[in-house]
Amino acid sequence: MAGEMAPLDTEYYMYYRQYRKTEQCLDYVLERGGQRHVGCHVPSSNINILIAYKEVVVLISGTSRSRKIQSIEHVYMIPDIEVLNPPWNVSFREENRNQILVWKKPYSLLSDICFQYEIQTLDLWKNTDKIETVSGTILVNGPLQETWKKHVLRVRAVLTSLCVDKVMYSAWTEPLHIDTVSSQMYILATCVCLIVAGLVFIYICLRFHICGQMFPPVPKPKNELKEIFLNDPHITGLTDMDHWNSLGSTVIISSIEEVCESES
Repeated sequence: MAGEMAPLDTEYYMYYRQYRKTEQCLDYVLERGGQRHVGCHVPSSNINILIAYKEVVVLISGTSRSRKIQSIEHVYMIPDIEVLNPPWNVSFREENRNQILVWKKPYSLLSDICFQYEIQTLDLWKNTDKIETVSGTILVNGPLQETWKKHVLRVRAVLTSLCVDKVMYSAWTEPLHIDTVSSQMYILATCVCLIVAGLVFIYICLRFHICGQMFPPVPKPKNELKEIFLNDPHITGLTDMDHWNSLGSTVIISSIEEVCESES
């Protein structure tokens, strides 16, 4: 930021040197609502991340038409001024009965040997969590270990004392939800729920006699069909076989007698 006594036309320029190489800033950050330089984007390729060259000298100079601006020079240690970014591109996959969590190293000027990683595993079934530390960018949960069935995983980077005087931690990554409950478990749970619901329904029907009200019995006719036919006078004359047989015999006998008399 510009000093309180700095003229409005003050312009700042930044130079940085590491070992014997001096560079000038080519990508300035402008102040909000103004045109003055208040920051600089430094390409990572311009900074040597070797341990022997951790020191970076920064020089800020200013110019103004009305006043001489005093330059400022400061020596920085890269690990002390670096903000540790969290790992990125965290992903999960299953392979050969193994559950694998992978991620990528944070954007940093430091080498891979400076980092370790902490993985937080939250078990939603048991409501427990644990943190384990690995040196690489992969964590394998083998078949002999407890399966991540319904878990939440997060990763953060740890900058070790191998490269810095104090241990630094990055922020945690976004939670990664893992739910590997098989479809067979869902089918089994559905069947159990249906059976339990059916048993409860049957119990309620028997307990409160609901089935009789929902499914009333079909009423029987007051008189059986056989009795209806026998008692109906209109139907009896048509259905009484003995009566028809007797009438048929009388007709036949009368016909025979008439034929015999005519021949004699």
